[in-house]
Amino acid sequence: MRTALLSSTTALTLMLGSLSVASAAAAVEQMDQSNLPEWAGGWTHVSPAGEGQAAMWQTFTPARANLTAVGIDVLTISPGRGDDLLTVEIAQDGAVLTAAERSVQDGWDGLLRFEFPAAVPLVPGQVYELKVRDTGMTLFGWRYGPNTYERGSRYVFAQPRTGTDWFFRTYAEVEPAVVKYSGGTGEPNDPYHIATAADLIALGETPGGYDKHFLLTADIDLDPNLPGRTVFDRAVIAPDGNDINVGWLFDGTPFTGVFDGNGHTISRLTIDGAGHLGLFGQLAPGSLISNLRLATVDVNGIRECVGGLVGENHYGSIVKSQSTGAVRGDSRVGGLAGQNWGDVSRCYSVGAVSGTGWGVGGLVGFNAMGGGVTQCYSAMTVSGNEDVGGLVGLNYATAGRCYSSGVVRGSERVGGLVGSDRQRPGRGATPQFGVVIAGFWDTQTSGQATSAGGAGKITAEMQTAETFLDAGWDFVGEAANGTEDIWWILEGQDYPRLR
Repeated sequence: MRTALLSSTTALTLMLGSLSVASAAAAVEQMDQSNLPEWAGGWTHVSPAGEGQAAMWQTFTPARANLTAVGIDVLTISPGRGDDLLTVEIAQDGAVLTAAERSVQDGWDGLLRFEFPAAVPLVPGQVYELKVRDTGMTLFGWRYGPNTYERGSRYVFAQPRTGTDWFFRTYAEVEPAVVKYSGGTGEPNDPYHIATAADLIALGETPGGYDKHFLLTADIDLDPNLPGRTVFDRAVIAPDGNDINVGWLFDGTPFTGVFDGNGHTISRLTIDGAGHLGLFGQLAPGSLISNLRLATVDVNGIRECVGGLVGENHYGSIVKSQSTGAVRGDSRVGGLAGQNWGDVSRCYSVGAVSGTGWGVGGLVGFNAMGGGVTQCYSAMTVSGNEDVGGLVGLNYATAGRCYSSGVVRGSERVGGLVGSDRQRPGRGATPQFGVVIAGFWDTQTSGQATSAGGAGKITAEMQTAETFLDAGWDFVGEAANGTEDIWWILEGQDYPRLR
């Protein structure tokens, strides 16, 4: 075997070339591949093309008239370097007949199947091209094997090179779908249905599917006292692989897919572990968590990045979600997310959060550079040591149109809304500063007269619509500040609530 390197973090092991499959129903057909001269080679290095993509392709001759899918066995070479998007194209004489794309997350190890939108009519015996393009900028490789056929050639950026075939598996008919979870296929228009605790746990134990789409179709009770339940020692989905003796960096497979809570509730999640704790350990770019409710969570960690919903949001998105319960940890601890580099919007947290270190916030512990918290609130009781805030403990980014109303206690850099908005001493040469836009906190209930951003108001003002309308908040029944009707309020009795 020989291996060629291509631009990406991922290694493609393109398996099973010209093997035949015996099946009474003829459900699957693996196509013949092309012939190449014996490869003389070593390593072939390929740099990304000018448009930031890299590609390799070779010809094949189909034995059947239809093509429905291509399967590729993917193996990560350099974990921790980022995710990539792969595109498979089928063409003839340079004309693309069909294409499919899949995101390959860092750490992937297993078969990656590309389903085409519709069956592609092919003429058996004619020559077609199978091309794989990658959008990444780092190197990966795929494995080659000896060829056994007469025609065809392989090209890299239209430059012919002698060598052996690289392996791939193609299908003439779609294999019968394997039923996973409580239904669905995991595709955007047909997400996997998560209806039971067993479904949720199975999702967490299947990192190869973290790039899929999921829909919560029922409330789920994770009470550890119920049969089949447990006290988790790590995050349920995308857990950290590190034990308590390793540093704070995440060492696991992040979640890159879409999880739609569909307005349902996951209750009594109980975690007693190290770090990167929550329902999700880490979200990666492209991920989206929405419309999800967590009730009566109890999360306990001894390291950093502890949150009710997410330990670390690493450039993903969390929208219209909530967490109620208790969260405890060391540093970067938040009621909803421990650390946020991405987007958190229209979310809230209620309960109690505490930390023994720095960066403890009612909603987010550490709102890092590039992060954004907008249209959110926290009613958490917050206690910590350094950089402690009712909404955000340490804020290097943006917090816009948010408020907090819970008790806030701490030793250094403590604020009613935000504990600290600048880089802590000794943590880098270039100072970083956060921004708070039209934010408020209750000076009476919080016990804090100051904050690193926002405006302090007494309870009566916090329960008056005018306070927020004057700052541009979009409420039901008014159009001057927008028509999305994000907030509503029962004046004189309660704080603003998300509609």
